[in-house]
Amino acid sequence: MEHRELSLISKLDNGLTKGLCIMLGWLKYLGLWLLGLVMLVASFLMIFEYGEGLADISWHEWGFLLLLSLLLWRHVSYCQYFSIGLWNGLSRLLIAQGLLGVLFFFGIGLLMAILASGEYFDDSDLTFAQENPFVKLVKYGLTLLVVYLATPVSKSTKSAKQINTAQAEPVIPIVTDEIVQ
Repeated sequence: MEHRELSLISKLDNGLTKGLCIMLGWLKYLGLWLLGLVMLVASFLMIFEYGEGLADISWHEWGFLLLLSLLLWRHVSYCQYFSIGLWNGLSRLLIAQGLLGVLFFFGIGLLMAILASGEYFDDSDLTFAQENPFVKLVKYGLTLLVVYLATPVSKSTKSAKQINTAQAEPVIPIVTDEIVQ
């Protein structure tokens, strides 16, 4: 079946669509990367919130820093072992943290929507009288889990574009008289 060639306007439209899709993909990764960076910086700002140095750190924050340093060492050593590279390894870590941030903000928005739609909603429901240490432990635990899961576990495989079509097509043996006999 013959296909007619696209007109100039259709080619321009197709090129514009591809260009916009590529640009939106890059913006998505840039947004996740920046949000991941903000999430990691916010974790350290939460630890040193009073500005008193090491005297400000509690036991669970010491534990978080120790585990985070061990997980970051694990991440770097696996990136070196699998030849991921500095920027790809950092990108994996920050994009994973960015996805955690997206889930975190989605959860906050869902909680606000539930509170706002409730019958007994009051502005005082949005404030906390005292900081809950359980919330900090959950945030630290999720941050550590994301750093653990962001570590590469194998060498990257070839993408579908890199596979040669000759390798992808199955080899069909030709039936000859010798095989039939």
